[in-house]
Amino acid sequence: MIIKPKVGMFWGMERRMGLGPSASPSGGCSGTFGEENVGGTGGNSEQYIIAGKFQNNTGCTGTSAIVSIYISQDSAATAAKVAIYSDSAGSPNILLGSSAEFNPSAYTTNWYDFEIDLGVNEIADQGYFWLAMWGNTGAVYYLREATGGVHAYRSETYTGNWPSPLNEDGTGTSLISIHCDITG
Repeated sequence: MIIKPKVGMFWGMERRMGLGPSASPSGGCSGTFGEENVGGTGGNSEQYIIAGKFQNNTGCTGTSAIVSIYISQDSAATAAKVAIYSDSAGSPNILLGSSAEFNPSAYTTNWYDFEIDLGVNEIADQGYFWLAMWGNTGAVYYLREATGGVHAYRSETYTGNWPSPLNEDGTGTSLISIHCDITG
């Protein structure tokens, strides 16, 4: 389920300043891993699952998260969602959790938050994970850098059911503007 676009100049400033994990209101640990910078190149996810590989080096472990992706106003998809996959030998593997579907009437160029409950699965500290997005026909235009990361893609007609395992069609070096906030 989408919470809200991130707006305002002070959102997440403590993380962008590199202050690392912080105590959450419940007393647990919270931290962010992934790419928080906005890339300068557009990408199109129409009928594709796109996933970026990132290491959780926050010092935190958790079973709930908010995955945020920077989406362009040029997007026309009427449905989009995100998921977290495990890593196996450098490839996305088992689905750990996914968000509810987001059905916008229009997009603004901004960060979009998707809440994920991992149930019994866990985002372990120092583990590698794949943060994935999927849009239906009409495309979700996301932002990325052409190099500097690891990404995988899979051509998949949008059905609303995430495949598990995620057997990718190919990989590349794009650094996708997507990140995960461990919330509990």
